[in-house]
Amino acid sequence: KEVVTVKTHYPQSNGILVEFDEEIQRGFIVIRNPMKSIPSFFNHIYEMRNHLPVHSERAPLEEWVKWRNAYLDTEIAEYKKFICYWMDRYT
Repeated sequence: KEVVTVKTHYPQSNGILVEFDEEIQRGFIVIRNPMKSIPSFFNHIYEMRNHLPVHSERAPLEEWVKWRNAYLDTEIAEYKKFICYWMDRYT
């Protein structure tokens, strides 16, 4: 396949691989700063829970703090899993 880019969150639970994944010989990874991407992910969760349009608003600070305190360690582990998977795959 002649592919320029594929966006995925794999191996996170919401990520999927393309059907021709095994044919991909090499890749590069673009990594957002987790200080930006983790709060952005929470904003997405907040929008979905409250039936708001995607990318429409930021969650209230007190909601972010509660979620952060409960899930930050998990999200950091997911971030590490993502990076390690893709770095190990092509080395």
